[in-house]
Amino acid sequence: MGSKRLAKECKNLAEEDLGWASAEPQEDDIYKWAASIAGPEGSPYEEGVFNLVMVFPEAYPFKPPDVRFTTMIYHPNVKKDTGEICADIIKEDWKPSHDIKWILNVLRNLMVEPSTDSPLEPEIAQLYQTDRAAYDAKAREFTAKFAT
Repeated sequence: MGSKRLAKECKNLAEEDLGWASAEPQEDDIYKWAASIAGPEGSPYEEGVFNLVMVFPEAYPFKPPDVRFTTMIYHPNVKKDTGEICADIIKEDWKPSHDIKWILNVLRNLMVEPSTDSPLEPEIAQLYQTDRAAYDAKAREFTAKFAT
């Protein structure tokens, strides 16, 4: 079932052209996708493009994919060294009706509005809460250095 659903989503994404994001299977593996998100306007990420990898289980859409940033990003909900994204953001909110476009939207919204309730990087979350200007400056610095 997963491969048919992913093939359909691939076709839909190709036809829609989001403009701010893209996603497609890597090589000949329908279960491993490369994606990118343009930093949202007005956020400290707006000058960058952030790459991700999505690995889908065969039970997709009943099980969520593993999604990681491959571009280093300064964000409270993303591990700087691994690109791991806070589990509850995708995994615990997952429903079979969600799709790749939903994932991209969730991540884009997270770039605008980080969640500091359960951060993977507590120091970054604390800076976000206590000194937003310093957080924004550091996020812009990472964006300029790592996001293409």
